[in-house]
Amino acid sequence: GNVGAATSSGATIAADTVSVTDVKAGTGALSVAADAGGIMIGTGQAGTTAMVQASAPAAANGTVAITTSLTSGGAATVSATGAASGGTVRSNTAGVTITGATVNFTRLESAQALSVTASGGDATIGSAMAGGATMLTARDVVRSGAVTAAGQTVTIAITARATTVGSHTNTATVTGGGGRETNPADNVD
Repeated sequence: GNVGAATSSGATIAADTVSVTDVKAGTGALSVAADAGGIMIGTGQAGTTAMVQASAPAAANGTVAITTSLTSGGAATVSATGAASGGTVRSNTAGVTITGATVNFTRLESAQALSVTASGGDATIGSAMAGGATMLTARDVVRSGAVTAAGQTVTIAITARATTVGSHTNTATVTGGGGRETNPADNVD
């Protein structure tokens, strides 16, 4: 269904496909679900947890698009069988979890752990900030700008497919606040 704006203490929207310009669950949870198509949210806000889930098969456009932002007072979860994309996803007190066949967000902000998984292709993150451990995982390529995880571990995992004959080894040990490799000579082609 299409919703222009909705404001309440808690908000649940469930339909085959969902398009909402502005939804605010002032003091409660926000839940947006689509089981036959995609979800488009302009701006979403939750007082506690925010869950956005498109469970339709990827071929049926099980996508999630957050045009501007999704802000949550608790955990923020975005899950899509197709592409998950958008502007900013932020949790003020808990973690952020993003899953999709592909993932493309401008900014991710998490007070605790941050987890991004692109099961079918690339994960592209403009910038990310987490108060806890950060895990970025993609089937093909992880593209990321600045990733800050204060005093924590940032793990980037890529399962790639061979496109040329030969070998490539890239082992990077990153320590300290600068995000630089301990030994740049570890990169070998």
